[in-house]
Amino acid sequence: MEDYSYELQLLGMRVLDQGIAGDKDKPSDRAKYFEGNDFKTMDADAKWGADYTCDITNMQFPDNSFDLIICGQVLEHVFDFQKALKEIYRTTRKYAIIDTPFFYPEHPEPPSFGDYWRFTSQGMRLCLEQAGFKKVKVRNIDDLLITALAEK
Repeated sequence: MEDYSYELQLLGMRVLDQGIAGDKDKPSDRAKYFEGNDFKTMDADAKWGADYTCDITNMQFPDNSFDLIICGQVLEHVFDFQKALKEIYRTTRKYAIIDTPFFYPEHPEPPSFGDYWRFTSQGMRLCLEQAGFKKVKVRNIDDLLITALAEK
């Protein structure tokens, strides 16, 4: 996340951070990388106190509402991830940063939010391109995390 924030050098932009469940910091621990921007949060569960509560596959924002959408470790928990990516594409004006774990610990009981997918770097690139993004950079972080910067 930090690398992409330096690369983009956004200032005075609208940023949406999706999936803040469990973040100990508010608005989220990712906000520190995007200081100087209008940083908002979103989660499907109201108990996390996000600025917006809505489903990532059916966001109620107009087209091009945000300059950057961050989808941090959410996509693997969304059964219809392709619909979620299309919504991210629709609601961002310019960029999306998406990361997902390649490895995820087994849960003794299924989490309430579901846990469905793992993405390779090639799979992530193809999914983002199919959603409409034109420029996609994908990185593997320590073989544990796939992270992507996508641009319209």
